[in-house]
Amino acid sequence: MKIYHYTSIEKLALILENRTLRFNNAKFVDDPNEAITKDFGSMQDYVFISCWSNESTESIPLWKIYGNNCHGVRLESDTNYIPFIW
Repeated sequence: MKIYHYTSIEKLALILENRTLRFNNAKFVDDPNEAITKDFGSMQDYVFISCWSNESTESIPLWKIYGNNCHGVRLESDTNYIPFIW
């Protein structure tokens, strides 16, 4: 399966330069309910996130939000080596 990540040219340069992907603390993502659980409440201090989409069709809203207002890039990765449970 392919997954996609929208980002700016500047962040792409950092990914290539450092050969790493950066995960954001859940406190600083757009969804305020990210990492909130019924059992433990807020886990935002302990959860780090990298947002990807499994939609192969490009998304104008994602381009605008994460792709530097449609002036960024969309990275593609293959997940065959990652054990996902859907």
